[in-house]
Amino acid sequence: MRVYRLCSSAYAILDGEGSRLYGGRWNSAGFPVVYTAGSLALAMLETRVHLQRMPIDYVRLMIEIPDTVFDPKEVSAASLSVNWKSDTSVTRRIGDLHFGAFPMVPLKVPSVVVDTEWNLLFSRDFAAVHAEIMDNEPIAMDVRLWTV
Repeated sequence: MRVYRLCSSAYAILDGEGSRLYGGRWNSAGFPVVYTAGSLALAMLETRVHLQRMPIDYVRLMIEIPDTVFDPKEVSAASLSVNWKSDTSVTRRIGDLHFGAFPMVPLKVPSVVVDTEWNLLFSRDFAAVHAEIMDNEPIAMDVRLWTV
């Protein structure tokens, strides 16, 4: 399984430290979760919605997870409450329960940005054993993503 992540070159590791410190859509602070996307295009959109201005030091990580260990728990958009996109308490509760009980099992979740696409989340411990960064290259983002 191949997934993608865009991040500052200073944080091009899979340690989940940002989500451990600040939480994320699918986890509360305290859980070191690595957020990835099912495609490079989705990773770009997921990154864009969190940034006010175009980054200059971002890299593209292509991450490989062996198919032999890829057996995520899947959360479908249909299984979520109608307000899951706006109420992070809904999604954080799901992620906290999952990673608290099954830290070595990835979580496949719908993207809020494109809910027919998916993101793959996994713990720092899972990443250390099963995820390998295959490509770490600078990425030039199109300035039109930041202009109105």
